[in-house]
Amino acid sequence: MVNKLRGTEKHIVLIDCGDFASDDRGTVQEITAEMTVKGMNGLMYDAVVLGPRDLSLGPTRLKALMGNAVFPAVTTNLVSGATGRLFGTGHVIVERGGMRVGIIGVMPEREVREAVPTYQERGLFKVLSVEEAVGKAVGEIRGKVDVLALISHEGYGETCKLVEKISGIDVAISASDDRETPPGVVPPTPVMKAAFRGTSLGYVTFEMRDGKAVLRERKKIDVDCSAPDIPEDPVVAALIGPDFEEKLAKLARERSAAEESQVLKEAKELWKLSPREYLELEMKKGGGKETAVPAGNPFLQKKQ
Repeated sequence: MVNKLRGTEKHIVLIDCGDFASDDRGTVQEITAEMTVKGMNGLMYDAVVLGPRDLSLGPTRLKALMGNAVFPAVTTNLVSGATGRLFGTGHVIVERGGMRVGIIGVMPEREVREAVPTYQERGLFKVLSVEEAVGKAVGEIRGKVDVLALISHEGYGETCKLVEKISGIDVAISASDDRETPPGVVPPTPVMKAAFRGTSLGYVTFEMRDGKAVLRERKKIDVDCSAPDIPEDPVVAALIGPDFEEKLAKLARERSAAEESQVLKEAKELWKLSPREYLELEMKKGGGKETAVPAGNPFLQKKQ
């Protein structure tokens, strides 16, 4: 569908609302996310706004995953708990046909708390105030772009309230899983609802009039993968193929076996350490601070 649109439209900016990590956990989730990013690379995405589900991969794996992406990850209000710096990039500016499009994206703390409670409790992710982060981002880039798009993982109603409070946003997309659109909420800034699990594409067209970008059209395009008029994308087809489930299961088994082997190897190396060497190793992991050692730790037992 994307390639079909590119055949009729010259200047397309392709954005994903994130939450591409599956509901699985462990190896299957990681492999599925890797294949998704490879497919998005092939489709030449311009940016992705990470969602709460993506954080379930954990900061280390998520950083490694996005390091293989040819497009930036936008996280306007998500920072690293370790450094306090933005986890991704605060905004992206893409130029097409002389028009500059700014992209910002936010997620509410409650969604992150529900999706990845462990990582937030451990302080690996920190979510800043949505309203403050959006207001700051708009102030920083509004004068540098012709169109400013907000991808919000808030619900439709909260996203409408947000664009009413903060001026300068040209179009907003609510990427939350909430299925209902509150009646009577029609802010001056157009707010669209992202489709559930890619069942449609949001399509927005702007044109320049007297040096100013003006909204010309907005709509949803239903995506029926079985429809004969939608040709199969060769990049995605090569990744998935007819034996996708079998391929995924095989990769998961191979990776699990490799990880188990590595864990066993590290355990054997740790067992060789003396109590003092073990404590020094733990102190290094804790940034040089004394680390509490649980009672009965086998590495502190007197070796026979």
